Amino acid sequence: MDNAFIRSRTPVLVLFILIYAILSLYVMQRFSAVSNMGQSPDYRATLGRMVYGTAARPFVYRALVPSLIRMVVDATPDDVRITANANLQYSAFARMLGRIGMTYTQAVMAVILYLCLCGYIVVLYKMGAFFFPQSWAMALFMPVIGLVMIPAFTFNGLYIYDFAVLFLTSACYYCMARQQWRRYLFWFVLACLNKETAIFILIFFALWCLPRLDSWRFIFYWAIQCVIYIFIKIALSIDFMYNPGVFLENHGSLDISSLLGGYNFMRLGLYFMTLFLLTYHWQEKPLFARYILWIYPMMVVAYTLYGIPGEYRVFFDLFPLLTVLITHTLIEGTGIAKAAMFNRSEYVHAPSVD
Repeated sequence: MDNAFIRSRTPVLVLFILIYAILSLYVMQRFSAVSNMGQSPDYRATLGRMVYGTAARPFVYRALVPSLIRMVVDATPDDVRITANANLQYSAFARMLGRIGMTYTQAVMAVILYLCLCGYIVVLYKMGAFFFPQSWAMALFMPVIGLVMIPAFTFNGLYIYDFAVLFLTSACYYCMARQQWRRYLFWFVLACLNKETAIFILIFFALWCLPRLDSWRFIFYWAIQCVIYIFIKIALSIDFMYNPGVFLENHGSLDISSLLGGYNFMRLGLYFMTLFLLTYHWQEKPLFARYILWIYPMMVVAYTLYGIPGEYRVFFDLFPLLTVLITHTLIEGTGIAKAAMFNRSEYVHAPSVD
C-alpha cells in the first residue's frame, strides 16, 4: 500500500474512529443508565454477587467477566483500592458515565466492558473488510451499525456479560469464516465461559462447516467443541450447585401471553422493516452471513421459552452476522459505498468466503 493511498484514507479513517469513540461512550453511558453500573436490572445478579459468586443461578454461570473483575480487584493492593474508591467518587471518569459516585470495582468493570466494546468494533471492521474486499465503506460502517443497534435492543436492561457476548461471538464467527481454527477454539472457550448461549455458535459451526470440511476434520473440530462446552457447563454447574435459583429459567407462558396481547400495527411495521433490512439484495449478501437465518428460528424459540418479554438482548449472539446483512442493505444497497470519499484508490483485501 503506497504512501499516497494511506494519506488519502487517513482523514476518513480518523473521522470514523472519532464516530466509533462517540458511539461506544454513548453505549457505555447507556449501560450505566439502565443497569446502575452493574447493580441492576436484577437484584439476583448485582455486581457484587456476580463478582464473588453468590448470584442466583443461572446468572452466576456467566463467569468470565465477573472472574476477570475479581482477579483485577483482588490483585490490587488494599491502599490503592482505598485511594481509588475515594478519588473515583467525583472523578471525570464517573461523570463521563453519568455517575455521581463510583467504586473501584465498578471502575474495573467499566474498563473491561469498554475493552469488550473496542474488541467488537475491531472485529466488525475486520469482518466488513473480509466479506466485502472491494468496499472500504462496508468495513468502516460495520462498527457504526453494530454500535447503533445495541441501545435499540437494550431498553429493558443490560448485564455485565452482555458486551463480552458481542465481542466473543463476533471473534468466533470471523475466525470460523477465515478457517483460523486455533484462534477460533480460543475464542470459543471464552464464549462458553461467558454465557451458555455459545451453543448457538456450535450449531452454526455444524451448519456451515459440515459441507465444507472433509469428514475427519469436521468430526475432530466438532468433537473438541462439544467436549469444551460440556466440560465448562458441568464444571460451572457443580461449582455453583448450592446457589439459589434454577438451572434454566422458564418464561414461556409469560412470553406467549405478552406476544398475543401486544400485537399492533407499529410492531408489525417494525417486523417488516427488519425483514427488509435483512433480506434486501439477498443473493448479493455473503453466504456465510446468510446462514445466520438458520439459527434465528432456534433463538426465537429459546427466547420464547426462557427469555423475559422485551429482553431482546438475548439476540446478541446473532448480532455480528445480522450486522453484516443490515449494513449491506444500508451501505451497499443504497449506493453509499460508491461515494468518492470511500473510493479514492483501489481497496484490496483477502478474498471473500463466497
